[in-house]
Amino acid sequence: MNDIQCPTTGLPAGSALEKAIQNLVEHNTSNGWILFIHVDRIEYINTFYTRKEGDETLYRIAQILSRIESSHLYRFAGPIFVMTLTGNTAKALDVAEQLRRAVGDSTELIENLTVSIGLVAADEAESAMKIQDIALDRLKTARRRGGNTICAISHSDEDSEYSSKTVLLVDPESDMLTVLIREIENKGFSVITAQDGLEALQVVSQISPDVIISELTVPKLGGFELRARLRQSEELGAIPFVLLSHRWNDELIREASSLRILHYHQKPLSAVHIAELVKNLAVGRFREEESGCV
Repeated sequence: MNDIQCPTTGLPAGSALEKAIQNLVEHNTSNGWILFIHVDRIEYINTFYTRKEGDETLYRIAQILSRIESSHLYRFAGPIFVMTLTGNTAKALDVAEQLRRAVGDSTELIENLTVSIGLVAADEAESAMKIQDIALDRLKTARRRGGNTICAISHSDEDSEYSSKTVLLVDPESDMLTVLIREIENKGFSVITAQDGLEALQVVSQISPDVIISELTVPKLGGFELRARLRQSEELGAIPFVLLSHRWNDELIREASSLRILHYHQKPLSAVHIAELVKNLAVGRFREEESGCV
């Protein structure tokens, strides 16, 4: 990892961040804290405005976060910043809340944005890499709670294997899919619904679900266009995408294939089959690029 300065935000990055975390681990184990901060909905800015505006937004957020005293701010990757500080637990939680409010209440941004935060004490692990893994796991949990939240506790080993995983169901008739929702939830997943494609795009950019299930003919932004928009982002385009529709013909199958939609199912469908598919996709038991259309 190179010791570099982020060209977008001007913040230190690379090995400077790794050294800062390792220093806390080695010398400040009783009062060192690491906060991983994710800018929610930044992909929405990149998609509906421009990538340049997205970078400018990250720069502005870096300025907002830098105003917190007695802390050090770094750029990690993508929409993630890292802050290190020393103090007791109350101070760490207070700083995290200050960060959350500072961004959420800001009038300096092109859209109302929020941040999700994963908080880790330096004495929770013996290496910077392990601290990073714990922080990213908590950050993921905070995002799946809907964003704009702080997570300072890891999931218990007693939790369901899929309790931290989320499925987004995009269908204006989602109330008619209660059997499917129940089958998915019975496997331990959380299910979030969206009534149209634009709502789905905003939800995805905020919580990054593990699997997306979309009806083809949803309002405002159809299933194909939703998939095309998501593919503009490497991160969001990698989310497994399952398409459902009463319509089924060679032309639609070819279009789905061109968008790398590898799971296209005709209604009426088997809720059990789709729930099992979701489980396999979510845990990565097979890769989409190695699968064929179903």
